Amino acid sequence: MRRTVAALLLLMAWCGAAWGQDTAKQDHLFLPRHWIRGYLDFDVAPQHHEIDLGLCTPPGCSAFARYAWSAYVEAQPISRGLLKPVFVFAAPKLYGGNNEPQVNYTASAALIAWEREAGVGWQLPHGVQLRLTQHQTFLLGRFAKAGVPVNPNGPYGANVRVGVRWNFGGYGSSER
Repeated sequence: MRRTVAALLLLMAWCGAAWGQDTAKQDHLFLPRHWIRGYLDFDVAPQHHEIDLGLCTPPGCSAFARYAWSAYVEAQPISRGLLKPVFVFAAPKLYGGNNEPQVNYTASAALIAWEREAGVGWQLPHGVQLRLTQHQTFLLGRFAKAGVPVNPNGPYGANVRVGVRWNFGGYGSSER
């Protein structure tokens, strides 16, 4: 199933890129130019400043991340009509490391957790977006095997929320 979804997304991206080279003044109704956008991010925390995921308390716990990989992907596949302002988005984050504060600092990138955030939004005038977001965190590697639960009531638990985002200063306004 995952391979099918990945293949479909790659096919849609290729079709969007191919159709985006059209010289016509008006974009296609489906998969217009610039219909998918986003960014990738990679962070490294120096020693004594590791990312505390709130999974445990020292001593004896090494669930402090040294590395964080994240991305934001937004797709707006319809270019005209009533559904033009609708978009879908995903913001995954991956944490890795094997550090115990004040005891052991390593360069290991062993996976600790995967934070998944996805949703749907509606673009309103003046850079305002109305968003419905679903969030969930999964433990990976040695923590998933040990059966360490993610606190469902904590900041890394599963939740659904309705929000408003305001983009200002030109951010998020490229050819919408």
